[in-house]
Amino acid sequence: MGNCEKNDWTKTKQYRNLKRSMIQDLENAGLNREPYLDMVSQYMAFWVQLQMLNQDINERGICVEYQNGNNQMGVTDNKSVAAAVRVNARMESILASLGYKARALKSGASAASGEDDEL
Repeated sequence: MGNCEKNDWTKTKQYRNLKRSMIQDLENAGLNREPYLDMVSQYMAFWVQLQMLNQDINERGICVEYQNGNNQMGVTDNKSVAAAVRVNARMESILASLGYKARALKSGASAASGEDDEL
C-alpha cells in the first residue's frame, strides 16, 4: 500500500459494535466459547485489514502509477483491490462457519412465506 499510515481501527465505534454484536450472537446461540470466540477474533482482524485496504483504494484508486529502478514508468493495478477481494472471501467463510449464512437463509425463507427460493 502506498500510504502506510495506520488508523487504529480497533478503537473505532464500528469495530466495537461489530465485535460486541458477533459475541452476543454467539451467546444467543449458546456458542460463546472457543473456538467460536477465536473465529470472531480472526474475523475482526480481517475486518481491520479490509478497512486498511479500502482506505488505500479510496486514496490511490484502483490503478496506481509506478516507477521501477530502470526508470520505467507506467500504471498498474492497485494490489489492494485483489487483496481486498481475498480478505472479503475469507471473512465470508468465517461468517458461514459461525452460522450466519444458515440463519440468513432460514430467516429469508420464512420471510418469503415459506418459499425456498435459491439465490
